[in-house]
Amino acid sequence: MTERATPGELRLQSISKTYPHGRVAAVVEADLRVQPGEIVCILGPNGAGKTTLSKIVCGLVLADQGECTLGGRPLGDNAFTRESVGAVLEGSRNVYNYLTTAANLRYFGRLNRVAKDVLERRIDQYLSLFDLTDKKDTLVRELSRGMQQKVAILVALIKDPQVLILDEPTLGLDIASARKMVEELRVLAAQQGKVVLITTHDIALIERLRGRVVFLREGQILLDTTMTDLQRQAAVHDFVATYAPPIRGEAERSGSVTEVWEEDGQLCAAVASGATLAELQEIGDLLSVKPRESGFEDLYRRVVEGDRS
Repeated sequence: MTERATPGELRLQSISKTYPHGRVAAVVEADLRVQPGEIVCILGPNGAGKTTLSKIVCGLVLADQGECTLGGRPLGDNAFTRESVGAVLEGSRNVYNYLTTAANLRYFGRLNRVAKDVLERRIDQYLSLFDLTDKKDTLVRELSRGMQQKVAILVALIKDPQVLILDEPTLGLDIASARKMVEELRVLAAQQGKVVLITTHDIALIERLRGRVVFLREGQILLDTTMTDLQRQAAVHDFVATYAPPIRGEAERSGSVTEVWEEDGQLCAAVASGATLAELQEIGDLLSVKPRESGFEDLYRRVVEGDRS
């Protein structure tokens, strides 16, 4: 018996999509549950199925099998989906450059049948939240890349959807704008109880959001975890040994060495935790050995790219 969905819960059950002509499996038996107020980052290499999964939730692509629901109601090519899901997809025309910021929001608000008084309140609310009040009457084409991205997100939000899908929301943003975007997304999720799905390659964004992370590869969900658990997993220690002078060839031939690089005129080698001091001394003139904490990128290689080194 299927467990009853909670109000506002996004649920994907055994979702699969194959195309074209049954040759490419874009999504394979994907299961995902996201509660209101949660931010989920979907991470994976190009072709992993991130965009297809997002488009299935939007109703732009229909799954071959499985069920996608919001609060127990089916999502797909229907009015409920269009009312409940907002999306900013990279590579799509999300705003009109020849209109002002406010004109874009009014146009899309009316297109989604938002009442005039409600629409004006939302415009003021979201412009304030995203620090765009002073750009209300500015043509979008005259805004910076970061501000244009914010306007696109506001267009997706103006109908007040329960689910917000963002494809690479920080692409092209400077560091300060990207950090501000993180704060704004947290407010949307926490204070408004929205489900936020983000497809991204931006590891810094994922680390700052500190939400859930879903790893995709070849259409399959390999890992669905939290940022806290990820950091715990990433804290598997190996060691870094430094040598002088650089003797790269000998280090790379050692079975204990997993990675080699030069830094400040010294040879640095990442070595497995099981290596003995005698083995390290055989490589060359050993200067130091210290623990090395694996980072998020190391974990990404292990999980998504299948690198077990």
